Amino acid sequence: MSNIISADTHDPAALYLTFVLEWPHAQIEAGSEEEREKYEMCDGVCKQIIATTIETIREMVKVGKIV
Repeated sequence: MSNIISADTHDPAALYLTFVLEWPHAQIEAGSEEEREKYEMCDGVCKQIIATTIETIREMVKVGKIV
């Protein structure tokens, strides 16, 4: 997972946070039970990471670390 923070050139106060996710499990057979289980586990972890990252970015904006 990578994330990119970018600003709007027309509104410097507007920030955009883009998440890029990669599925590094090419060895798992598509459509298999193993794939479904791995996806569900990764989905939950990714959702938590995204929520935590958003909270952290908002706090950084609040304290002026990101303008």
